[in-house]
Amino acid sequence: MARSRPPASLIFVTSVVGVAASSLVTSSLPDIVDAFGVDDSAAGLIVGVATVPGVFLAIFVGLAADRWGRKPVLVPSLTLFGIAGFASAFAPTFGWFLVGRGLQGAGAASLLNVTAVVIADHWDGTSRARMIGRNSAAVTVSLAVFPTIGGVLTDTIGWQGPFYAFGLALPLAAAVLLLIPETDLPRAPSVGDQLRQAGRFAMRPRMLMIMAITVGVFVVLFGALLTVAPFHAEEVFGLSASSRGVLLGLPSIFTTIVALFLGRLIGRYGTVRLLVVGSLFYAAAFTVMGAAGLLYLFALGMLSNGIAEGLTIPVLQDATLDGTKPENRGIAASVFGTAARLGQTLGPAVAAPMAAGLGTGSSFFVFAAIAVLLAAGVFTGRGNLRPQPG
Repeated sequence: MARSRPPASLIFVTSVVGVAASSLVTSSLPDIVDAFGVDDSAAGLIVGVATVPGVFLAIFVGLAADRWGRKPVLVPSLTLFGIAGFASAFAPTFGWFLVGRGLQGAGAASLLNVTAVVIADHWDGTSRARMIGRNSAAVTVSLAVFPTIGGVLTDTIGWQGPFYAFGLALPLAAAVLLLIPETDLPRAPSVGDQLRQAGRFAMRPRMLMIMAITVGVFVVLFGALLTVAPFHAEEVFGLSASSRGVLLGLPSIFTTIVALFLGRLIGRYGTVRLLVVGSLFYAAAFTVMGAAGLLYLFALGMLSNGIAEGLTIPVLQDATLDGTKPENRGIAASVFGTAARLGQTLGPAVAAPMAAGLGTGSSFFVFAAIAVLLAAGVFTGRGNLRPQPG
């Protein structure tokens, strides 16, 4: 552990920037496609081009953070994010705009993972879990409020408004450089040895178990909640786009509350119990949502999803870093990030055809069954979730 700790607020803000590339722009998408005269279907490309770099860069970012340190990754990442995001507001063509978005996504790729590593460097045990919970709460709140902020900036300034705001990442990079103490790391081995070491680390039973659970959690979350739920809300309850947005923001209420108590919950109940209970909350929530004929019952299911998120995602992130040495934390966080992005990709890919073939209501029941299997898998493989120092 380093002797001095960085300001917690600085870590939280850096993590929030990691999700801003998409969440702050969501409300501006119709204005952006109109401004460049492209088809509405390009909205998916605008979002995707900023997230895809994270899939390919996660492991390399982790290796770099373990080899050269945390700040040599965070500071250039924030700088690239700020410059590319700000410059996108001045793109002369849609092609150049996408280039800026892609570079911005490359800058964002490291932020969530490496901030978790910084937390593990400076906090331990229950304190680490508490900090990860608070960090997760900050990200959850930002995901709920950023679309509104982006909408206000767009209405008052134009579609460029959110992109002007991205320039604030530059003074944040300076603050990280000055205020986050660097962790003392042992002399790194050769790149080849580091890659082999990372491969052995990722193949340990504990990490394989965490990766499998993480993929499963993000499959049900992004499949049922973020893909099926909006269509179900429109088809069954006739909700408008703005009303659906409010509905999708409901889980953040309970996710934030649960995440704020994460340290206490892990200390009292342990990782396995929280993951089992969280998976069962997913199952219960999806069952209610699939059977609900009344909007308030469907909203109750959405709120239950918030509890499930708070009991699974930050718990998995904490478990990933528990017992790891400083020289392995970057790769550990990157393994978690890669598994999460894989689940984010598979969930919608499975949910869309399922909803088209079975209907949205029946799809919820399928995801509820997957969540029950996930809970059973956690309980059965609980021995592999014990910390393995090193």
